[in-house]
Amino acid sequence: MAIKTKTEAVKTAREKALATLLVSGSCAYSTVLALQDVFDLKDEALLRASGALTGGIGGRADTCGSMIGAVLVLGSVCGGGRNDGENCVTKIYESGKQGADFYNWFRAERGSVNCNDILTAFSNGKYTDFTDREQLMAAIDAGVLIKCREVVQDNTGKAAELLWDELHKKKTKHA
Repeated sequence: MAIKTKTEAVKTAREKALATLLVSGSCAYSTVLALQDVFDLKDEALLRASGALTGGIGGRADTCGSMIGAVLVLGSVCGGGRNDGENCVTKIYESGKQGADFYNWFRAERGSVNCNDILTAFSNGKYTDFTDREQLMAAIDAGVLIKCREVVQDNTGKAAELLWDELHKKKTKHA
């Protein structure tokens, strides 16, 4: 079944991201997979690489992996490639603007782009080192990572809106 509306794309992307997150535990992977599936963007290398962004880049609780994953998918659609010739620089600029806009939206929504800042605020100031298995398990048991579900769904939904617009803008230009 092909997705026919932006609303349906956003809803489906959010649902798929959450379902994948519950199985994989990876914010970035869940975001990238959901967006790729909803928009039929099959880039296996990008999907594999997204796993390294999990937990705020390799579990370091730095920049939100889901946010970076969303920006990478946006860039994969509107960025420049090897065969873009003279248009490459323009496409790089456009994808950079798209990435900056998403970053600014995320920071405005969450108050920070830092995974640790977001989760520490949610856990009443308690820092979690995701590379320490005991701390990770304690955070899971305390429900701290439930916040990640909301973040992943919101990121994926917002990115789906932007991708819908970008992909449909290209289609209407050629019509």
